[in-house]
Formats: sequence, C-alpha cells, structure tokens
Amino acid sequence: MRIAVTSTGPTLDDQVEARFGRCSYFLIVDTDSMEVEAWEWVGVWAEVEEWGAGWDKGLDLARGDSGACMSPE
Repeated sequence: MRIAVTSTGPTLDDQVEARFGRCSYFLIVDTDSMEVEAWEWVGVWAEVEEWGAGWDKGLDLARGDSGACMSPE
C-alpha cells in the first residue's frame, strides 16, 4: 500500500506537517518496500489565500495512486 504523509521536507527524517493545506511536501511511502517518493507542492494558494490550499492538494492526491493520507489536521 502507498500512503501519503504531509511533511515539512523531502525525507522521512523531516517532521510531519500538521497543516494539510500548507504542507510543502507529500511523502508517498510504499509500506511494503519503505521506498519514499517526495512530491513537492509549490502553489500560490497556500501563500495568498486565507482559506489555504487543502482542496487543491486533495485533488492532486486523488489523481495519484495513494491508498491513504496521514496528516495530524
């Protein structure tokens, strides 16, 4: 299974980002092999809109092949 984890950076050593809509990276972790694919998300919505970018990031994840997403928020 592949799980998307919100992160402050591109590796498993980076902290989990508590705010889904404002995370800098999604780490796509294959739970069988523990391989990690870092998706950097650079978007203007998180920087300029009060309501954040959660909806836009959710659409990006839905287009991928992750089976679940983990985020403290």
